[in-house]
Amino acid sequence: MRWLEASALLIASVTCSVATLECAQFHVSPGGSPGGNGGASHPWDLQTALNQPRKVHPGDTLWLHGGTYRGTFKCRLQGTASHPIIVRQVPGERATIDGGDSNGDMVFFVDGAYTWYWGFEVTSSDPNRISQQAGSWPTDIGRGEGIFTSQEGEGGRGCRFINLKVHDTRQGLSFWKEAADAEVYGCIIYHNGWCAPDRTHGHGMYCQNREGTKRLIDNIVVDNFNHGIQIYGSSNSSLDNFVVEGNVVAGHPGERDILIGGGAPVRQLVFRENLVYDLPDGVGVDIGWNRTSGAGASDVTFEGNYIAASTQIWDVQRLAMRNNTFLSPPAGVRDSDYPENAYLSAPPAENAVFVRPNRYEQGRAHIVIYNWRMGGSVAVDLSQVLRQGEAYVIRDARDYFGDPVASGTYAGAGVSIPMNPRPSRSAPEPPCRVQSLLMPRFGVFVVERTAPAHSQASRRSPARHPPR
Repeated sequence: MRWLEASALLIASVTCSVATLECAQFHVSPGGSPGGNGGASHPWDLQTALNQPRKVHPGDTLWLHGGTYRGTFKCRLQGTASHPIIVRQVPGERATIDGGDSNGDMVFFVDGAYTWYWGFEVTSSDPNRISQQAGSWPTDIGRGEGIFTSQEGEGGRGCRFINLKVHDTRQGLSFWKEAADAEVYGCIIYHNGWCAPDRTHGHGMYCQNREGTKRLIDNIVVDNFNHGIQIYGSSNSSLDNFVVEGNVVAGHPGERDILIGGGAPVRQLVFRENLVYDLPDGVGVDIGWNRTSGAGASDVTFEGNYIAASTQIWDVQRLAMRNNTFLSPPAGVRDSDYPENAYLSAPPAENAVFVRPNRYEQGRAHIVIYNWRMGGSVAVDLSQVLRQGEAYVIRDARDYFGDPVASGTYAGAGVSIPMNPRPSRSAPEPPCRVQSLLMPRFGVFVVERTAPAHSQASRRSPARHPPR
C-alpha cells in the first residue's frame, strides 16, 4: 500500500488554485450539439467536447450526463501534469459510449495528454462474436476495440482511466508504450473478445511501456475471451517499469489470467497484492513468458499476492518474492529459495476475504471472496468503506449492470453476500467460449454507497471540483 499512500498525497496536491488557474465546469450529453456552449442548458455533443473547444483549459471538468453516446470517438484533450482535464460521468447517472458496429474501428481512441477519464461505460452492442477468419484482425466482426491509446504523438501521456466499465468490445484496453506515466485504476473489464477458427481472441488489457512508470492498480479483469492482463510484445517492444497492484483477475480458463513477458525482456516490475483465481487447471500468472521463447525478466518485486491457480516464473533475474500465498507450487523457481511465502497443497479451511477501498471515490470498494468453506453466503466487514446509516448496493462484477446481489443501510455489522451461482444476463456464450465456473468458490463484487449518513448530505452532492 506504500504506492497508494504516496498517490493519495498526489491527488490531494492536484487542485485548482483560484490565484493561478480558474477551473470551469462544462456539460456534455447525447443530445448536445457542436453549437452548444457547454452549459447545463446548452451542452456539447461528446466529440465536440473531446476536441477541446477553445474555452476548455487544463484543470477543467467535462461532465458526461446519462444516456447512450453512439459511435466512435477520438480524444485530443490536453491537460497538464498538475492540472489534468477531467472527463467524468455525472455521479448517479449512467453514461454509455456504444461503438455498435464500427467496422472494427476503435470505440474510444485516446491521444492528447494528462486527462482523467472517469466512471463511464465503453462497450459495443453489436451482437456478432464469431468470426470465420483466423488471426487477430478479422474483417467480419463489427465490434471495435474498447479504449485504445494512440501509438503516435502524445499517445495518452499522463492520462488516467478511473473506475470505467469496459465490456463486450474486441479488446478491453489497448495501452501502448506511448502512454508514459499513465494509469488504469479501479476499472471493471469483462466479456471482451471473440471466437475464431484458430482460437479465442481479445484480452482484457494489452499493455506495453517504454518511458516512465505505467500503473495497473485495483482493476477487476474477468471473463475475457483470451488473456486477462497481457503485458507482451515482440523483440522490438518495450515492457519496462510496470506497477501491477491490487488487481482481481479470474475467469480465463485455457488461457492466462496474467501474462507478463514476450520477445523483449521485462524490467523493473512491481507485482504486488494481486488476487487471482482459476482453479482447477488455469494458468494464473506467467512472468517471463516461457523458458524457450521468452526473453525473461529482471528486477522483479513479487509480494503479497494471493494466487489460486498455477504460477510460472521463467528466467527471472534478481527476484524478490515474499509474503505470497500459492495454491499451486510456482514453476520455474524452487520453494526452498523463497521461504517467506505460503505454499499450500490444498485450499485452506477458512475463507479468505479482501476489501480494497477505492482511493478516488469514498464509499466504493472491491470485495473479493475465496469461499473455501463453500457456504451459501459470506459475511464481510465493510467498516473501512461505509459509515453507519449510509445506504449501499453490492454488485457482482461479472454482471455489473445486472440486479444487485445485496443492498441496504449499513448498520455496522458484517454484510452478508450470497455466493450461489446466478445466471448472467450479459455473459456471452458462443460455442468456442470456455465458460469459467467461479461461483460458489470465488466471487468478486463492487460495493457503492448510494446515500449518505444524516450529516453527510451536502458532501454527497456533485463536487464543483472532484477529488484529484
